[in-house]
Amino acid sequence: MTAIRLIPRRVAKPWGRTDIGALFDAGGERIGEIWFELPAGSPEPALLVKYLFTSEALSVQVHPDDAQAQAIGARQGKEEAWVILDADDDAVIGLGLEQRVSPERLREAALDGSIEQLIDWKPVAPGDHFHVTPGTIHAIGGGLSLIEVQQYADITYRLYDYGRPRELHLDEAMGCAETGPYLTANLRAPIAVGIDRLVNGPKFALIDAHCDDFAALPDLGAHGPVWFIPVAGHGTAGGLALAARRMLAARRRRRSCRPRRQRPRADRLGHRMTTRRALLTGLAALPVATAAAAAERKERKPKKRKPAKPTVQHVDVAVIGAGVFGAWTAWHLLRAGKSVRLFDAYGAGHVRSSSGGESRVIRMGYGADTLYSDMARESLKYWKDLSDSASAPIFHNTGVLWFAPQGDAYTAQSLAWLQANRIGHEHGDVAWLSNKYRQIQFYQGETGILETETGALIAARGVQEVIADAQIAVEPVVMPAPLLSKKIQRHTLPDGGTADHLVYCCGPWLAELFPQQLMGRIVATRQEVYHFGAPQGDTRFAPPNLPAWADFNNGRIVYGIPDLEGAGFKIASDVHGPVVDPDTQDRALSPAGIAEARAYVERRFPGLAGAPLIGGRVCQYENSSNGDYLIDRLPGQARVWLIGGGSGHGFKNGPAVGKRVAAHILDENLPVEPRFSFATKGTMAARTVF
Repeated sequence: MTAIRLIPRRVAKPWGRTDIGALFDAGGERIGEIWFELPAGSPEPALLVKYLFTSEALSVQVHPDDAQAQAIGARQGKEEAWVILDADDDAVIGLGLEQRVSPERLREAALDGSIEQLIDWKPVAPGDHFHVTPGTIHAIGGGLSLIEVQQYADITYRLYDYGRPRELHLDEAMGCAETGPYLTANLRAPIAVGIDRLVNGPKFALIDAHCDDFAALPDLGAHGPVWFIPVAGHGTAGGLALAARRMLAARRRRRSCRPRRQRPRADRLGHRMTTRRALLTGLAALPVATAAAAAERKERKPKKRKPAKPTVQHVDVAVIGAGVFGAWTAWHLLRAGKSVRLFDAYGAGHVRSSSGGESRVIRMGYGADTLYSDMARESLKYWKDLSDSASAPIFHNTGVLWFAPQGDAYTAQSLAWLQANRIGHEHGDVAWLSNKYRQIQFYQGETGILETETGALIAARGVQEVIADAQIAVEPVVMPAPLLSKKIQRHTLPDGGTADHLVYCCGPWLAELFPQQLMGRIVATRQEVYHFGAPQGDTRFAPPNLPAWADFNNGRIVYGIPDLEGAGFKIASDVHGPVVDPDTQDRALSPAGIAEARAYVERRFPGLAGAPLIGGRVCQYENSSNGDYLIDRLPGQARVWLIGGGSGHGFKNGPAVGKRVAAHILDENLPVEPRFSFATKGTMAARTVF
């Protein structure tokens, strides 16, 4: 490791302070920022690290992402993170809005000052940290000392400045602002003894470490220099002495025996307060790889899962249902330091569940529905991490091919989102499709998109791996509807134990447990899946020759997955089947369904004409009226949550759903996304999410 000591630069600001603590000398000036810069003549860095000292609130502002910034000629947008060092008793920061508003209402509020009432002002204390993604409306309050890590970019759109005579940038801000609540949980993710990951963003990661020599830290997977930010104590890095007021930029030498190819691992959520030691306590900010480099994956390193921890009688949360939503909810809660019990009448990822079976598609394209695209992008990171450490792969990077008639709006909107968010993809017309995938029969006028970063997930094994990684046992108990003990204000569990919160993730059984509230609002439908066998030695229908695929034709989706792990070529229809009871429905494939699947295969995949049916499965979707998820409290019960409505597209988003549920448990004031609310669940089927 070679280390360079950065040069501090004091920046006076009207909102700064003269009392900036023992670390720095204000020299009688009102210092608002202290920047740490590379020596003169150095190339422009990827990141900027600085201290902020505020005596009054800073402006309400928002930053664009890279694509939005580059559209106006800037080099990059701005992603940033804050770590609170000191705070007055009443200090706050603003992150997001308390509830979603229209862009028009936001503009009006910025002009008349009522935006102050719209912002979600969060109390802060030393040790808190916050990841501020592009598009997040934010404001730093007065009475704060903090460290800010950001992309090296000077691009800020000011929405409101408390009447101060500075320029506002309302048009630009409206083009990139997220006009809803801030949902990031900002938890700690332990990655080694004394080392926590605070932020794992697309542009940089932020690590909190306790050690006497930063050079001894494990390989953090940095793409370029690492900024070491001492916070307390003393130590060394690269042979240079470090104290809390000094900062280094260091570059690790690449090991010749094993090149680093993977971006930093995604969050493994946990929560503990920072322990100050005599050793050096500090932060490491490291830029992550570009999209192309991040797409490369190093070899998997399976780890031995630790046994489940002993069951305790009273827990913070009882999760009912060990499918994908329940498993990831338990995982996130446990990483956040909550005690959890997990119940399922049939076991984790069982064959009757909507989370069982062989495989699922994971894609990011959702037309113009960015809510689900963002959830899929977030979830993919967790699935990849789980796969990398699992006994056998969970994620297969087959890519996902989407094809539809030319001019299809949903396909065009998906392409626009992929382009705007710089997600790896290819696209083309029918000639491109036919040349690239000769084993598929395309029709004149069709167009296609290939997502190159996504693919397929192994379903039942994936759920079981999540639970094993969470170190929790699944208790095979039939859990009734909630029973609250008024005497102790806790929910009673079947074995006499208690829980403060109940989370029902029961899939197609949710409406059976809560018929008064959900009958007709969550409906289970029969869905058949078929596996055909290619001729011996014919690899055209297996990866890498064939990706996962979806044929979107006027809202009627047929989709499939190439031969993974010897399961055969999978095909299924996304059209909802008849309403069923998940406990009693016959699981035998229907002759009519087999015939329909075989006819489609012969038309679209002529090389599989006459292929034998080598397997199949009857499962069910658990559908809401329009395809939106249900993530809300049981009406009248503040600590009972209903999670469901996967509607055939929920499995991929299990990590993001679980993270959202955990965030609600951790912060009871966090607003429910209106589209996921109980109030929006109707009884008339009108599907809008595919």
